[in-house]
Amino acid sequence: QHGCTDVTAVGVGVEYAAACAAIGLSTAAPEVVQGLQTVLAGEQAEFTYEYADTGAQGERWYALRAVPLRGEQRGLVVAHQDITAQRRAAQMAAEAALLREQVRQMERELINVEAMSRPDDLVRSRLEPLRLRAPHLFNQGLERYGVLLEEALSSRIHRTSMPSWSVRMLGEWFGSVWATPRDLIEVHLQAMRDRSQYHTPKKLQAYFEEGRLILLELMGHLASYYRTLAAGDVASHDLER
Repeated sequence: QHGCTDVTAVGVGVEYAAACAAIGLSTAAPEVVQGLQTVLAGEQAEFTYEYADTGAQGERWYALRAVPLRGEQRGLVVAHQDITAQRRAAQMAAEAALLREQVRQMERELINVEAMSRPDDLVRSRLEPLRLRAPHLFNQGLERYGVLLEEALSSRIHRTSMPSWSVRMLGEWFGSVWATPRDLIEVHLQAMRDRSQYHTPKKLQAYFEEGRLILLELMGHLASYYRTLAAGDVASHDLER
């Protein structure tokens, strides 16, 4: 599972520090061994350590936990738990917190746009998320956002530029369906959730980075669209556009 090809290096009877080195803990071996020794000496009740390992399954995260062996025999019980899913969830929670702060700033700007035509629609859109108000439009926006995300990742790999008009068009489309900054965040987070099931943490991090840039640009275009609408430069508004 850890990518170790020599099973004899991690089998029963092998000294634990050597086994740590064999499965990828070599750089942390001094800290790990010291922690194990403090538990063995009774200086602390347990020792925990989180580490990343790149093996046959890609990069995964594990939590090492060591406690004293109960009974007359002196020793340790050491367990390694796969915490990759928890790490991904924590990463998404941190991303969501950052985006919430960004959306509060954007909403403070958008809330001043009160002269917009059809204000009743705007009020409803603020009270009810796009996902609930018009699920088919939310899914359509999610699909279009996913296309931009894949294009951005491809541009990152090949070091090419994405056409700016593609993000602008999607931002204006979100404006045409009365989306709010919070709706854009929901689309972004759903796209991240969908990809977290199938990609390695390293690739997921790339999605996060590219997605954050796209999201901020989309919010800018959304604000610009509503400013233009408030100024009377947009004549009509088709929810099914």
